[in-house]
Amino acid sequence: MATQAHTADIDLDLDDTYARVNDLPLGDSDKPAGQTKCDTVAESKLLVSPQTYDSTFPVGIEETEASKRCTLCDGDYRLCVNACDISLKNQHVVLYSWPYKAIRRCGTGKGLFIVEVGRRAASGEGFFRFKTTSSETLLKAVTVAMRTDSSRHAAPPADVEDLYAKVNKPKHRQKEQ
Repeated sequence: MATQAHTADIDLDLDDTYARVNDLPLGDSDKPAGQTKCDTVAESKLLVSPQTYDSTFPVGIEETEASKRCTLCDGDYRLCVNACDISLKNQHVVLYSWPYKAIRRCGTGKGLFIVEVGRRAASGEGFFRFKTTSSETLLKAVTVAMRTDSSRHAAPPADVEDLYAKVNKPKHRQKEQ
């Protein structure tokens, strides 16, 4: 019990330290035209931050070309949703973050949450399929967050059949005769 209380005190001290460091001004306080609150928050949190998330979901990875390219194999991950992006975490390490403006569309189907990201995403362009028992709840959390993200208009949930068709398309098409 004493160990748990001590650990909790350390966590509180770290949270306070992160908050104080992140409150320090970083250079010019004027935002360039077109810069959003999410951009400013992301830049200021580059210094240090145990990022806070509105929702966190346990997920696995279903292999796609994009997941192979990013060397993401099946395992225990967490998909974390906040006001500015979706982050994929492995324990306490953020592996990839996808700002909502980099997400082309997302949807659910057959125990999966599917995200299509554009080429400007840190992971590069492609589809990511996450195995989860909470796909509908995850989609709702992302949709709500996208609507509140001031840097992008919310994308409606994608048609699941269209997503599956694009994700599962054959690699080589035969020429029509």
